[in-house]
Amino acid sequence: MNRAPRYLGVVIIGFGVDLAIGMMLRELSGLPLPLAAAGGFVAGLLVNYLLFEAWAFRRERTRLSLRRMAATAASAVTALGVRVAAVAMLNTFIDAADAATAAAMLFAAAALSLFVNWALVSQVFRAPKAP
Repeated sequence: MNRAPRYLGVVIIGFGVDLAIGMMLRELSGLPLPLAAAGGFVAGLLVNYLLFEAWAFRRERTRLSLRRMAATAASAVTALGVRVAAVAMLNTFIDAADAATAAAMLFAAAALSLFVNWALVSQVFRAPKAP
């Protein structure tokens, strides 16, 4: 299977874990929503890293790596920044007064951030160059 569909699968699974853990932390432990959201984000990030390492970008003799985990986290935070910046920029030019316009803006920003994350994560997990 090609890397792109596996990457997309990992992103979908990680997003599901992020939301589920965030909601569980909010509802079951009573954490404030920002803390619950942060906990969900971290849980989703860890699941993403493990699935990237073990499945999406797997190579022979792949081992867990703190460096790749940190780079995956940096990639996710960068992509999140791109998403927020894209929404803010679009919002300066387009009035998102109705739900359809807001959804289109969020979709466009999410697509851009997914592309940025794909480009960065692909570099994190690229095969080492032959000597």
